[in-house]
Amino acid sequence: MYKYLAIFSLWLFPVDAYAESDCLKSLKGTDVKMILDTCFTFEEGKMDMALLFGTHFTHKFGSKDNPSPEAIYLKSQVDNEDPQAMFIWGQFVLDIAYDEISSLEVREESKYWVNKSADSGYSYAMYSIASAYAVSTATTAKSEAEKEKAIYFAKKLSDQNFLDAKELLNKLNKTPSKEDFTLNVDSLYQEHKKLSEQQLLDLASVFSLGWYYHYRHKSLKLGVEHLKIKKDTDKSVFLLQQAMKMHNSSESSYQIGIILEKKNSSDTFKYYLWAAENKHPEAAAWVGDFYACTGEKEVGISWLHKSETFGYEYAEYSFGEIEELGEPTTCQPYWNSWPKQKLKI
Repeated sequence: MYKYLAIFSLWLFPVDAYAESDCLKSLKGTDVKMILDTCFTFEEGKMDMALLFGTHFTHKFGSKDNPSPEAIYLKSQVDNEDPQAMFIWGQFVLDIAYDEISSLEVREESKYWVNKSADSGYSYAMYSIASAYAVSTATTAKSEAEKEKAIYFAKKLSDQNFLDAKELLNKLNKTPSKEDFTLNVDSLYQEHKKLSEQQLLDLASVFSLGWYYHYRHKSLKLGVEHLKIKKDTDKSVFLLQQAMKMHNSSESSYQIGIILEKKNSSDTFKYYLWAAENKHPEAAAWVGDFYACTGEKEVGISWLHKSETFGYEYAEYSFGEIEELGEPTTCQPYWNSWPKQKLKI
């Protein structure tokens, strides 16, 4: 099959059209498909060739443990610090041809050679790093140093009128770094009095989880898909308390209850009760279980009925457990030591 592809490719794309290609001069071998894959698919105007031949950037380089003659020759050029060879080796051989290894060591080696090629001034390596930064920040922000490096390469390419480097540079300038993101989070925290109930809930969740997720914290609109931050439950509780005061938020009180319950705090009951009194379904069910577990079965049953009127769908399970076992299965021994006090805001 490759024989016919080779003949077809020579007819459609005469070899002398690429006579000036450094890669074509360097790589040895007669497999036209391999040469097309390694030398031309990443060059300007040649991306369509990869699609035409259905290569999807697959390469005949053997394996890392058993490299082909072409791979051995290419690696010798890499060791001689040829910028183009370093880029091909890092970007295509290690990162794609040998990707079945998928080890951190191989990924780091791939990154090393691409960066070294870029530092040597090879345009496609610089473009690869700059564009990769722009793409990666759609999912997770990078450091300010990485952003500065990407912008530096994009500016050099823009000065050379390389591909769409000008558009890429504009995009990078607008892309927040991790430091920018952290400043935005801190700014929101400092300006919490201006936030809506949902924004306070979302920001509290960010601090509680130690992660920002765009799909989960949509009201914050921070410009990244997800990013890890320093976990801080104290800040989370503070924001939720502000939401209770500013917006009478039963969900905020319920979330504080969840946080405190994980710490076995005796203040847990107060927050669940406040949320229940403000018609929070899950909180009312929790309060019902709590009373039923601590010697006030009738009060507990009353709260469980209220939880149903608030929209809780699973109260029947607690009713069944109380009838059969005398109490819900959620009972905790330390609940008996918790004071049944109301929260004062």
